[in-house]
Amino acid sequence: MDTQDQPTNPAIDRITACLTVADDLTAPLDQRAAALTTARQLMAVHRVASAEADAARGTGVDRLTIVYHPVINTDGHGKARASVVIAIAKALDCEGIHQPAAAPAAYSAALIGRTDDVTTARQFARRILPALHDLAKAANPNPDADTGFFPGFIVAYGREVADHLERRRFTLDPGRNRRRADHLARVAAILTERFPDRQAVTFEARADGVIAGRDAARHAGADITHPS
Repeated sequence: MDTQDQPTNPAIDRITACLTVADDLTAPLDQRAAALTTARQLMAVHRVASAEADAARGTGVDRLTIVYHPVINTDGHGKARASVVIAIAKALDCEGIHQPAAAPAAYSAALIGRTDDVTTARQFARRILPALHDLAKAANPNPDADTGFFPGFIVAYGREVADHLERRRFTLDPGRNRRRADHLARVAAILTERFPDRQAVTFEARADGVIAGRDAARHAGADITHPS
């Protein structure tokens, strides 16, 4: 069942979040165990049957999940690349959070949402990110200046892609907005349960890089909203 079609309530949202965290193999073992215990306690208090709790998580491609998408960080710009992945994921009704690492170690974005939506977001990322380095290099009028041009370019490009994608999805599915709030509440509950100590991420971005990235994405147009 599509989780976007289900009404939500705080108790079911929290139970769903705890069960999803308990299944996250990358989460610390003590966090997984605590999440499972909390889920069982809430199910008992609110008289939620196991079948009902499992149904709230969706089935098949609609199953709510947490997936980690690694990005290149050898040049120290993993944070900017992860921001692109997260922006696209949010346009697909997912949530995302940075999983930082100092260069050259792998940087990643944790994505939370329906399995199908997370998969689609990763497809877009795999298609878009490899070309952005060359696009930014060609657009940079002063490559010997500070490094802020590149992150500005790729983040602005990613945000433009996300905006384009979201507009297109609303056009194709007018009823999406009505169903979306409940689904996003459930996804947000998972994010809070799995990453309670998350912090905002910032980075330097040159204004000319932002403008160039936005313009490059607009020039690409609809071609960038069809993952292959």
